[in-house]
Amino acid sequence: MNFKKFFKDKKNVALTILSVLLIGSFSAQGTKNHELTQAEAKIEQLNQEIDNTKSDLIDSQEELSDFKEENAKYIELGKKEYQKVKASEDEAEAAVTKLENNQTQENLDTATKKVDAVSDSKVKEKFQKRITTVKTAIEAKKQQEAINAAETAVKKLETDQKRENVDDAKNKVNAVSDSNKKD
Repeated sequence: MNFKKFFKDKKNVALTILSVLLIGSFSAQGTKNHELTQAEAKIEQLNQEIDNTKSDLIDSQEELSDFKEENAKYIELGKKEYQKVKASEDEAEAAVTKLENNQTQENLDTATKKVDAVSDSKVKEKFQKRITTVKTAIEAKKQQEAINAAETAVKKLETDQKRENVDDAKNKVNAVSDSNKKD
């Protein structure tokens, strides 16, 4: 085929140009279709990521809700435990105050028991110091009572020297722990 002859005819040139344009048009159409397919695939991928993110968000919200419920339970337990600790400290305070106002062995035993139930070591130590002060006073009072009883028994022995008075005076003097007071 002779191309020079073929292209001399205007009709052939027009047909060739038209063919080239149609081929180019279809080629461009194919590229656009390919780009459209890629865009649709990207949109589908983004939609999938959105769905996954929504699902993750729902899961996170459920976990947060569960955490809030569990946290509320622990807070309630903490409040109850605090109330128990506070009640124990209040009972110890009342018992120690009662002991300070009425220094008896029974109140001493009760206060000691209540203070032993206190869990906070600093608070317990303060109560124990107060108890020790009262305990010292109770022991001093008992000692003074023993001294007074011994003196009374000795005076009774001096006025009425009987064997029973000797034994009574001897026992009461032996009950005095301060050796300076025994003389």
